[in-house]
Amino acid sequence: MSRTLLDVASLLPHRGQMAWVSSIERTGAETSESEVHLDSALPYWDMDGRFICTAVLEMLAQLAALHFLLTDPQVLQGSANLKEAFMIGVNQMEVDEEVFHRHCFPGQPLKIGMEVVRVLSPMVMIRGWVSSGGQRFLDAQIKLYGRSEV
Repeated sequence: MSRTLLDVASLLPHRGQMAWVSSIERTGAETSESEVHLDSALPYWDMDGRFICTAVLEMLAQLAALHFLLTDPQVLQGSANLKEAFMIGVNQMEVDEEVFHRHCFPGQPLKIGMEVVRVLSPMVMIRGWVSSGGQRFLDAQIKLYGRSEV
């Protein structure tokens, strides 16, 4: 399933510069992927212009929120929307610093992906990954909370 910027922008309870994932290229029952183009105008750069590595956790959380929204029949029919969502914690995270620093700069596309590990509604655990230039540089397990409203 593919969605455009306008399709998914209205689904996330984020505002303006905090909505970093704008599309899903592929959605399956347990997995989703997206490509995020790093934008120098968005707030995931430090004061020296370097990409903040933990920002990819927020990108993964947004991808997971979109995954669950786009696999929910009530959302697809327009009878429900995401009321609130946030990250509860990170169980584990591995970063290849060398690949990370070589590939994270404005304009660079990041490929992000996630798979569902466990659902205990309204909480979910996902396994996420981030790559660029064909090289994976981050793997993480993240706990998320989300509540839809009918």
